[in-house]
Amino acid sequence: MGVEILVLSEDSGQGYATISALFRRVLFAYSYTGEQQVTIVPAEDRVVREATHANLRRSTSNRDYGKKVQLRRTIATKLAAGAVVAFHYDGDTAWSKRAEAETPAQFEVELRIPIRQLLSNCTLATEEKLMARLIEVTPHYSVEAWTYQADANAIDICRARYSGRDVGVFEKWAADRSALDEVARPKEWLRR
Repeated sequence: MGVEILVLSEDSGQGYATISALFRRVLFAYSYTGEQQVTIVPAEDRVVREATHANLRRSTSNRDYGKKVQLRRTIATKLAAGAVVAFHYDGDTAWSKRAEAETPAQFEVELRIPIRQLLSNCTLATEEKLMARLIEVTPHYSVEAWTYQADANAIDICRARYSGRDVGVFEKWAADRSALDEVARPKEWLRR
């Protein structure tokens, strides 16, 4: 018997790959050698992927309602079947301003509360155990703040493709990992 980790990401591009790599590294770092096989999977259902991407889960449009319902049902079904669900969404604030972030409250209203309602036929203790397996993966400002932590690779790319532009920035971030967490919109910053 194995454990399934369903990875959902608001980023349609690199989100799944980034969050999957994170979970693999966590399992490796903790020397997970349990008898249970761990399988990390993306959403198979197209509607669920669409509801996850680009914050559609927060949409107030009637045309998106069915997708939101399908997303909630899929998560509740996976949790009830014993899976872990890792849901990535960006904090959209710098780390120091994380208390001001709106996205965690939106996640609570749009997903946690409705999923809890779908699981309400369980005992309260079982419901709590199931909901504990819904893991919010919330980088600040965005997932790029994590991917840019691969500073040696980034420096090599800067030198090889961009004549060394931004090498100093990546060296600064390498020396102080917390500095990148304070950059608003890091992906846009590097495009300047």
